[in-house]
Amino acid sequence: MLAVKNIGSQFYGRGSRRPFQSLKELTFIDFPNLEFWWSMNAKEEFPSLVKLTIKKCPRLKNMLWFSSLQHLELRHCNEMILRSTANLSTLLNLVIDVFNGLLVFLESLLENNPCLSECISLITLLEGFRGLSSLLRSHSIENCTNLASVLKELQHLTALEHLTIMYCPSLASLPANFRNFSMLQSLYILSCPELASLAEELQHVTSLQSLEIHSCPAFENLPGWIGNLSGLTSLALSDCRAIVSLPEGLHHLTSLQHLSIRECPRLEHRCKKNLGEDWWKIAHIPHIYIGSTAPRNYNNASSSSC
Repeated sequence: MLAVKNIGSQFYGRGSRRPFQSLKELTFIDFPNLEFWWSMNAKEEFPSLVKLTIKKCPRLKNMLWFSSLQHLELRHCNEMILRSTANLSTLLNLVIDVFNGLLVFLESLLENNPCLSECISLITLLEGFRGLSSLLRSHSIENCTNLASVLKELQHLTALEHLTIMYCPSLASLPANFRNFSMLQSLYILSCPELASLAEELQHVTSLQSLEIHSCPAFENLPGWIGNLSGLTSLALSDCRAIVSLPEGLHHLTSLQHLSIRECPRLEHRCKKNLGEDWWKIAHIPHIYIGSTAPRNYNNASSSSC
């Protein structure tokens, strides 16, 4: 709707004192000239709304207050719209994609919505992570077509517990500052065809419990230092056909409880029970799934939805 500049009384219906009493989901898409969204009766509109999606509204600088909103999705929007979210306190899920500038109002939004620390998805990398260092515990990097390396801003997320990197076709390396992620518990990497190895700094993250690498055809081998990840309890590899063998360091991971290897033909051959050349490295692991016997549904391969 190219000509719409304001959302006002006509939208609510004349003579209606409490409009949209039953509406639960609302989406605005492609309003390039929309600037203001006016309230008719403050805090009376949309009492049942639980999901709001705003896409391609680059000039919209405000939105209403919603008493029951749980899911907020903002894509290709003006960063000033976040100023209107300061009073929200019921959010469970937040998706932010393609924002320009510093998200100076995002910190207060997270403080007022404690459940967001587990369910936030910042799909396109943003600047201004410094203010979120103590709040953001779960982060997802997704669908970044031109991303060649993970931005240095990630180093400020010292409270990060769960990191997912997926569908980044140009990603060739992981950040070298993994040492800062002293609380990281899980790392999931999916569909990054240029990624050939893990960052060496990751060996110092002894808090890591779960590591999963899926559909990374250039990924050649797990590093020998993986034996330093003393807290690792789960390791899953699938569709990484370039991996030829497992490192001896796996033999030293006494806490490792689950190992899954699927669609890695040469590696599967070397891990045959009592016969494969790498079997002695993994024989101590209680639960081993090789080839077609591996479970198809992994723990948390995507964090886009909560």
